[in-house]
Amino acid sequence: MKLSRAPRISTLARKALRTLAVFSAACALFATLLLTFSIALPRIDAQNSARLARINAAVAALLGAPRGEGLDAARARVFEALGEDAERFRTRIETASDPEALRGELKALARETTSRTRAHSLAMVRGAALAALATALGAVAVALALARQLQRATRLFAGLSSLIDDLEAAIGGASRGIAWDGGSWEETRVIARRAANLASELAFSRELLDTTHGAADLDALLESLPAALGRVLPAERVAIAFLDRAGNLVAERAVSQAATIRLDVGFSQPLSTSSLSRLTESRSARIIDDLAAIERPSEATKLILEEGFRSSLATPLFFGERCVGFLFLNAQAPRAYNLGHAALAERLAASLRAPLYHHYVVQLLLAETSRGFVKSMEQKDNETSQHIERMSLYAHAVARELAHDPRYAPELSPRKLREILWFAPLHDIGKIGIPDAILFKQGPLNRAERAVMETHVEMGAAIFREINVGLARYLPGAPLDTAVDIIAGHHEKWDGSGYPRGLRGESIPLAARIAAAADVLDALSSARPYKPAWSFDEALARIEALSGSHFDPAVVRALLAVRPALESIRERHADA
Repeated sequence: MKLSRAPRISTLARKALRTLAVFSAACALFATLLLTFSIALPRIDAQNSARLARINAAVAALLGAPRGEGLDAARARVFEALGEDAERFRTRIETASDPEALRGELKALARETTSRTRAHSLAMVRGAALAALATALGAVAVALALARQLQRATRLFAGLSSLIDDLEAAIGGASRGIAWDGGSWEETRVIARRAANLASELAFSRELLDTTHGAADLDALLESLPAALGRVLPAERVAIAFLDRAGNLVAERAVSQAATIRLDVGFSQPLSTSSLSRLTESRSARIIDDLAAIERPSEATKLILEEGFRSSLATPLFFGERCVGFLFLNAQAPRAYNLGHAALAERLAASLRAPLYHHYVVQLLLAETSRGFVKSMEQKDNETSQHIERMSLYAHAVARELAHDPRYAPELSPRKLREILWFAPLHDIGKIGIPDAILFKQGPLNRAERAVMETHVEMGAAIFREINVGLARYLPGAPLDTAVDIIAGHHEKWDGSGYPRGLRGESIPLAARIAAAADVLDALSSARPYKPAWSFDEALARIEALSGSHFDPAVVRALLAVRPALESIRERHADA
């Protein structure tokens, strides 16, 4: 049996109900006619009998009345008793020449009245009989039609029972415990509803499979999810967060109907400090009916509320026995999710496991490769690992601010923001090839030493260009383009006086212009063996003074606009 026959259940049910309604109406009409006849006929008979009695009494009085006024009074009584028939008989009674003639006329009157009464009664009997016969024939026709409908429904529902068994085995028992016995409308209704739900879910699963396997990267995958998910559950905000190797839950991407995304790429929180840690044990979805009702909301919850969302549905993403992250769904209305949505989200997480893990591994490979290179520099540079962390977070904050500007939004996609966060720490990776005598010199460098030091830009860019070309053979696109842009361009200056290529203005890649400002901000405000730390005010004032010469003015404006966020980053990642 084809699955497409399942929607015919509702059509058959409606036909059967209409047939029953017609049958019930016919029976009600028949009963009404019989009741009316049973009430009306005796009453009419009684009225006719009383009328005949009055006529007979008047006639008897007339026949026994003396001539003169007594006879006239008796005739008046007869006319009164005759009522509507008085005019027809008036002339015949008044002109009767003798008592015998009058008696003959009155007998004729009695016969005619009796005959008319019987004719009325017979007409009512015939009408009732015809109505009863028509009703009976209609009832038989309705019953036969109903029997045919029920026979068709029985065959269809018997086939659906087999379909439910097959779907139950394939999907995991969604209809377990319901069996067709051919005689229960309630069980039939439940089976029909379950079959329709399963058909809808199967269609959704096929669409989701096509969507996810056609996505080139994580951004494309997430962009396609809200439209697909929105057909079966509320999905006004869809987000993914992955676990890094340190146990931090890191926001990777969000697709939201909110005007501004507050909880965005790069937000991280140790999983151990979050209530989400319990989901890694239960492996089940979690519903929060109203985030606003939480007494002590986390920072992540506050950001979601600022975006305008009240309901939350979170599902862990497992690959084998390992939890690799979470899928988050949000809706603006409170209490938007139910247990059925939670079960669907769990099945969704299972179906997304392979494509998400593929994208996760690619992202992890790039991030861990970058981290490995940065770690290798810790012994080759006088800058601390906290400087690297601060500088990348500064760059990410500035990039997010610039992304609100329509001029830069197309270039600063969510993927680009994520890559700036990952690859900004690689800006000085080429210093790994600089001799220690120059790299660790306490005083200022002479011209020859400065020339050697400046070669770190091309050395670092060459390393990552080669890696980028190799990875592009196996991955969609060139995954390290942003890294190469930052490494090769972070010492270029807006006025063209930078190195190594002397690029000017917007010919310098935007990611490099952002990284340059972030790098100088942290370098000025951090202590080094050859200089004390500047205050944050002094560092920001210096960068503002170099706007239009060293730095892109738009980048400087964005940096100044997010000063509170930069100070918070500096406080969280202060040098030990």
